[in-house]
Amino acid sequence: MASLAGEADLDSLAATSAAINAIASVQQQKKKPIQIIIAPGNGGCGRNIKKVNWYGWFHKEMLSRGHDSICENWPDPNICHQSNWISYCINDLKADENTIVVGHSTGALLAMRLAETIKLKGIVLVAAAHTDLGDAGERASGYFDTDWDWNTQKENAGFIHQFHSKDDHLIPVSEARYVANQLQGNNAVYEELNGYSHFFEPFQPLLDAMDTYCKDEDKNVSESKETKENTETETREMIYKYVAFGSFKQSKIQPCRHKTSLCPDRCSHAQKPYVFELSDISVVPGTSKQRKFCTPLTLGKEFCISEKDMGTWVDIANNLTENDQVTIEWQHDYVTRNGCSGPERPVIRLS
Repeated sequence: MASLAGEADLDSLAATSAAINAIASVQQQKKKPIQIIIAPGNGGCGRNIKKVNWYGWFHKEMLSRGHDSICENWPDPNICHQSNWISYCINDLKADENTIVVGHSTGALLAMRLAETIKLKGIVLVAAAHTDLGDAGERASGYFDTDWDWNTQKENAGFIHQFHSKDDHLIPVSEARYVANQLQGNNAVYEELNGYSHFFEPFQPLLDAMDTYCKDEDKNVSESKETKENTETETREMIYKYVAFGSFKQSKIQPCRHKTSLCPDRCSHAQKPYVFELSDISVVPGTSKQRKFCTPLTLGKEFCISEKDMGTWVDIANNLTENDQVTIEWQHDYVTRNGCSGPERPVIRLS
């Protein structure tokens, strides 16, 4: 009988151990970091994706928040065949219900088609289209061979966040508006911005959106930011330097337009721009490699400077009245702080 009792105790111990392991497994799954897949545009992912557009900057920002960010060179980088990229996402990158796909241009097409195939935590569409725009290369990718299944995308994606810029010269804003109209619903947000072109540079609204969707599983963001500030290092590359003459037009508070879930208290969209009308401008090219992605400012457009970029010259700017003649000198820099990069336009003289 003692032997039988011992066997029962062992069975009970084994059952208890199994239960503990099962609970631990569930807890580990709950703590599993969000996987973020960065799906680039065509041609932007063949050699070093991290140095193209905003991909490397965004990747580092996501890693700093504790997410499992994937920013790798993609196969078939020029045509980006749908069959190759869908397979790569599922079989190689292991996309699943814990995955957010952040797709840019062709990558946005991939995100939409992937959401028709499997369930995802969410998709972020940057400069999305729904037609090949008459381009044979785009047509060859296969994304436009069948009709879009908008309902399945909405059902399979936990959230859909779409960005487009009104001045995108590659994908007309009408394309994005059509996509937004098809995907509208309780889990979809469309942000139409201006001045971002085809999103070749880092842009803060992307981080704002990701912080909102991932807030429950983020590290303590405030602590992370404090640590960054205490250990911050900076490198600055000049893209262009400008010296211009013109007249001051106005300065007024530009309120938040309430277009994101962070608005109006946490978005930083409200700002105080200083508006100038330039009559003469000289441009000095810088040495930054980012210059090839930027078009220098020309006459014929109003020039706006944020209060932040005005810096130490803000008191002079605040004392300007309409039509005051000014000389203004500023730089368009590419700044890297603690591994994260983005553009700044600091004023270095105002008189």
